Amino acid sequence: MQTNQEESLPPEIVGALGPAGLLGTALRSQKEISGLAVLAGSPVLIVSKPVKAMDGSSPALGSLIAGRVLDENAVQQLGAVVRLPVSIVPYNDYNLTAGFLSARTVLLDEEDIYTSIANEEVIAAYSLLTDLAGSPAFLLSVEQPRTIYRNGRVVMSSLIWALVAAVVI
Repeated sequence: MQTNQEESLPPEIVGALGPAGLLGTALRSQKEISGLAVLAGSPVLIVSKPVKAMDGSSPALGSLIAGRVLDENAVQQLGAVVRLPVSIVPYNDYNLTAGFLSARTVLLDEEDIYTSIANEEVIAAYSLLTDLAGSPAFLLSVEQPRTIYRNGRVVMSSLIWALVAAVVI
């Protein structure tokens, strides 16, 4: 879909916009909606706003819908913006790493964010992303180097050596 040419909507999106689809139900409510939809197994950020007369007096004449697929490229761009490794995996993925499995268990218990120490060098934070219906859809992970911890260990080691040297002298 990056050909800069007009293309028809994929059948899954057309179905989601139909009367029985999640987006169709939300659009008929004539309210602004925004959130995450799962289309073709991929996360899609969706926002829809009712189109009304300039003075807002008439009922909605339709809705303007915009979406952005969170493909690998978009996730990498997000990581570049925050300058940290970011990853998004399906909630029901059977090949989750130990960190994601622990996060999924904890995040189901109404926690917003789960953090865990991945190893001596990295700490990871996880969040559960729900779809427009409120069902678990994806797990988001952000990893950060443990520079404060590493620096603290260097300072403690230096302090211990300084104390040992002071006792010996």
